[in-house]
Amino acid sequence: MNYWTEDGRHPYFIRVEGVLAGFVLIREIGTAESMNYSVAEFFVMKKYRNQGVGQYVAFYLFNTFKGKWEVAQIDSNLPAQKFWRKTIGRYTNNNFQEIRKDEWEGPIQIFTTGIR
Repeated sequence: MNYWTEDGRHPYFIRVEGVLAGFVLIREIGTAESMNYSVAEFFVMKKYRNQGVGQYVAFYLFNTFKGKWEVAQIDSNLPAQKFWRKTIGRYTNNNFQEIRKDEWEGPIQIFTTGIR
């Protein structure tokens, strides 16, 4: 519920030709001088996967929100890891880091947008 009421949270519905195809939740972390963004949730319905929809939406969000990004996936979600590595790699020309944090069980890609 907080994504529709709190500052620093941005919900999006994904539509393809007017039909609901998924949703995205983006979270701001930090201050105006040093803003960081994270993808809290990113879901594209199976019917619309592998058609470029997810990459298009991700690129739109990276272009909209300038700053440092963290995109995390759980260890067991191998399709998400493949998608994000490929998508972030294309967007950044492979200029990203992949790290792990003690409080998260899976890879996290870190990169900065707005510096191209």
